[in-house]
Amino acid sequence: MRRGRSGSYESWIVDGEACRAFVPAPLPPRPALALDAALQERLASANLALGRLDGVSVAMPEAVVLPPLLVRKEAVMSSRLEGSRVSLADLLLEEAGGVPAAPPGDVRQVLRCVVAMETGVARMRQGLPICLRLIDDMHERLMPHAHGARSSPAHRPGGGLPELVRFINDDAQRQPALIKAALASLQFDAIPARPGGNGLLGRLLVPLMLVADGVLRDPLLPLSLSLDAHRSDYERLRHEVREHGDWEAWISFFVAAVEVAALHAVNTALAIRRLFDADGARLAALAEDEAMRVHHLLLSSPVARAGDIAACLRGTSAVVDRGIAALASMDIVRTVCGTAGQGIVVYTAYLDLLNREDP
Repeated sequence: MRRGRSGSYESWIVDGEACRAFVPAPLPPRPALALDAALQERLASANLALGRLDGVSVAMPEAVVLPPLLVRKEAVMSSRLEGSRVSLADLLLEEAGGVPAAPPGDVRQVLRCVVAMETGVARMRQGLPICLRLIDDMHERLMPHAHGARSSPAHRPGGGLPELVRFINDDAQRQPALIKAALASLQFDAIPARPGGNGLLGRLLVPLMLVADGVLRDPLLPLSLSLDAHRSDYERLRHEVREHGDWEAWISFFVAAVEVAALHAVNTALAIRRLFDADGARLAALAEDEAMRVHHLLLSSPVARAGDIAACLRGTSAVVDRGIAALASMDIVRTVCGTAGQGIVVYTAYLDLLNREDP
């Protein structure tokens, strides 16, 4: 439905300088959304996919810590939409003290995305709703150099952040969780809230909103994977909302992207489980006890320092090295040299599964 431009261009003074920016009209859209049968069916399919994702994460082996890995995948793909050239392999290698192939500045930006998301999750675990304080905390981690401008966040009347936060938390609106996430993420992108980071932060808030609404237990959804695969449609539909108010087209696209991303995460989790079982069976057949212990520990992250593995297993370096060597002889892991000369162990097939970007 075309409603006309979904906001207005306004001018005001910020820190003594004249600014002009698009300010969106407050949510929900007017006239009310027209959710036809096709969109309702797509919404049901996406919710079913999210239910499968929530269920499969609970059924994973205890050693597989899926949420932090999928948070990192979302950080990588969301940054990709902003021009980053970082892969998940680059990110995990950087965190383990290795040498990623991606540009250092891009890697630092993705690391800031991870910290921002983990900050949001931690605040929610402490009982904080999605509120201005949580958003400010996430933005400060995401764009630390922009927070000299903390005094001028441009909380504009009508279509500003306080109104958006009220919409997100207003149970009386009775918007389905995915509809609310679709509306709020794009609205956040449009608000002239702070210098930089709106698109990134708006996307990072989506899985947090789904957690807040009880759709997911953990922020497992790598939504930007699907958005990046259909970037031209993503950009076009954002423009359509701003200039023509066609929220229904955006919601249909967003919900389809959620379904694809959720199923991708489900398939990835199931493939990880199959890999874990297959490699574990090979090791059990050879009675490689040290290798089995290292293999089990690597399930929490497919890239780890050899020294950290030894510390976690409380074993001597020689014993752990024998386990790593046994895994390497079976082509389960490979070792690379880190920046400080330390050995880094890479669970190759596991990393390949996580690093896949086909939605």
